Amino acid sequence: MIDGDIQSRKESSYLQEVDKSKTKRFKLLSISFGIGLILLTAIAGWQFVTIKKLSNSSTALIDEETSKINEFKIDSLLFVVDSINHLNAKLKLSNDLLLERFDGDQGIYFEIHMEFSGDFDLDQYNKELSNLVSQEFDEREKLVLARFRSFKKALLFENDLKKMGIKGLFLLGRVDGKIMTFKEALAIAQNQNK
Repeated sequence: MIDGDIQSRKESSYLQEVDKSKTKRFKLLSISFGIGLILLTAIAGWQFVTIKKLSNSSTALIDEETSKINEFKIDSLLFVVDSINHLNAKLKLSNDLLLERFDGDQGIYFEIHMEFSGDFDLDQYNKELSNLVSQEFDEREKLVLARFRSFKKALLFENDLKKMGIKGLFLLGRVDGKIMTFKEALAIAQNQNK
């Protein structure tokens, strides 16, 4: 048995300094880690703002280039549409001209006839008058100056010839080879269009 109090062993000053040093190192490391974390957050925020600005400027650039491309496409399409309209107009004109050229008597036509009198035979001029036709109608000899499928064109041609001073012009109709008044041919044409 031992008399007296048992005292705990006293720490040496060396161990206390080691503990203080470890505590200091831990505090310094914590502070450094905190400062590094703050710096990394600041750098990340700065980069986010920079990337956002670059993204906005690249989006604006892309929008501008897209707008230029769209304007180019629109200009190209307008050019193509104009070209197609021009070709369509030329084709319509060609079709209108072809429609007026025909052989035979089938269909509805409007003819400009000119009456003539005299003691000569038009048959001797057939080669020269290959585009003109001599016919008899109402027991009179007539010269067919032109044939049109369009009544309006026939009427305009007749009026132009009258303005030139040509007299004795007749506007007649022809349906399937049969000569009749232009009113009868026009009525038949209007009935067929219904």
